[in-house]
Amino acid sequence: MESGWFQEAMALVTDRRFASLRRRAEHRPLTWDEFVLLPQPPGATPAQVWELLTALRRHTAVELPEYAVDTLGRRGWYSLTRSMRADLADIDRRCNPDSSLAESLRSNAATHFVVAAHVNAALTAIGEDGVYLDHKRANELLLGERRPRTPEEQLLLNTHRVMWELEELADQRCTPQLIRSIHARVAENAPQRLPTPPGLEIGGWEITPLDAEATLEYVSRFVNGEGVDPEDHPISFALGLLISFTSGRPLPSWNGLMSVLMTRLLFLRSHLPVAAMIPIARVYRAWQNGVIVPPVVPVALHDSLIPVGDEFDFTLYVATVIHLTRMELDATESAIRRALASDQIMTRALAADRRVNHRQRGVLSAALSEPETVFRIDTHQRLYRVAYSTARADLLGLVDLGFLFQERRGAAFVFAPVAGFRQRVRELTASASSTRSS
Repeated sequence: MESGWFQEAMALVTDRRFASLRRRAEHRPLTWDEFVLLPQPPGATPAQVWELLTALRRHTAVELPEYAVDTLGRRGWYSLTRSMRADLADIDRRCNPDSSLAESLRSNAATHFVVAAHVNAALTAIGEDGVYLDHKRANELLLGERRPRTPEEQLLLNTHRVMWELEELADQRCTPQLIRSIHARVAENAPQRLPTPPGLEIGGWEITPLDAEATLEYVSRFVNGEGVDPEDHPISFALGLLISFTSGRPLPSWNGLMSVLMTRLLFLRSHLPVAAMIPIARVYRAWQNGVIVPPVVPVALHDSLIPVGDEFDFTLYVATVIHLTRMELDATESAIRRALASDQIMTRALAADRRVNHRQRGVLSAALSEPETVFRIDTHQRLYRVAYSTARADLLGLVDLGFLFQERRGAAFVFAPVAGFRQRVRELTASASSTRSS
């Protein structure tokens, strides 16, 4: 004869309202405020039903690494809902080396977009340590117009150079020694003089402080994907990296910047090169500071962790991070598409003019997107890996065609869009369209 508690339990779990709640919880993360408004099964309070659903989700949850514990020894876990799995699959599909986005980034048409993205990424990285430079100064430095004048400008130049080197480092296993060598290159002639900004946080979770060596070992394991749940994803590792650096501060300087660089290295090692271009630290800090709030994201940061006994349920937290990543991936894809569309405009407009090659179209597309951009022969040479004479001929050719003008700045010549550049492009496009239709 079945005991009373078993019959009551079976009545609850087979109730259609309980089944509906469970399906909802498996589809996407629910907040408590949403949950209590849904039809509840009889014979149990909403709090009891919530506790039961949480226990069922815990059975198949992704566990955070064993070395990720808070100051009270509590570990974390999260359940991967169907919506989260779909979002991660979409991110993997769009960010892998064989994706159309990755192929677009490797195309000649995207060369100047990639350069601009690296400049923006370097500015974002140094911003994590409270260093803020405007785009004009950044372009002057990174396009070789002048030498750094301050430690902060030197830092930006060092960071930009290291970012280009990360692809070569992605084949190496990450170790504390590798992290220190990257830091040495970043910090060369760039002492940290500004106050350290607050670290990134996880609402209500204070990670156990570790010594510098242990923190770097912990970070290395994240980058290598070691000691982690097989179901876990590099996006959650990335947050672990950011928080480990900005809270633990294992290096003598520039920990915020290093967190961004190591996140990029993580994505490159994880074969997600497009994800390496997403400014996760920037959007995460915007969420932390209350700049991004519901309904743009599922929950505010302080509501994203749910205590469950001696553990924390990170499901809402991880779901929000995935959502933020997809938002930024959408923005990155839109920017890439705009860059390609700009090149297509140039291609159509100049289709009949054999005097303009693909490198020159790239220059014109960049000028169309950023009218204040200046171009240098040596920079153009490095971007397209051509001889100096070829790069010089490219830019002088655009001067002869009336798109750019040339002027001396210091010891070198620079090239910039002429007044009325956009109008000239529109006229050329219109002329090309009428020619094709006639």
